[in-house]
Amino acid sequence: MKNNLNIPIVSSYYSMRKPSSIDKAHGMEDPVVVLDADNEIFSITGHSQPVHTKEFFADIFIWLEIYSLCPLQSQQLSVELDGFNSASSLYLLKLFEMWLSIDEGNTVVWKHPLGDESIRNAGVEYHEMIGDRFFVESK
Repeated sequence: MKNNLNIPIVSSYYSMRKPSSIDKAHGMEDPVVVLDADNEIFSITGHSQPVHTKEFFADIFIWLEIYSLCPLQSQQLSVELDGFNSASSLYLLKLFEMWLSIDEGNTVVWKHPLGDESIRNAGVEYHEMIGDRFFVESK
């Protein structure tokens, strides 16, 4: 089922992009965030230490609020971070909670490199805070 809601996109450069998607990549310390309802791709990858964490995540939260008006059902948010700072961890928690509140079938999959105990442990902590729809997997 495709999303019929044309969602305006605010990118890091405040320009319009393809409706129903947001693709944020600022710099080397910013994660790559792809929220593409048309193609059913929802992912966060890379390293999350944005210089302006609040501003970075603000666009994502706005997109999620608009998307929640006419969401797809039972979607997965895939998270593959190789590192993040404490400021990002708070915003990630809020993002995960928002994502899961959009649809009762939504899930988050936290993927960590085999042997990376710090990233795995972070995923386990999120699972403990969020619950059964948050999964931790090795890749």
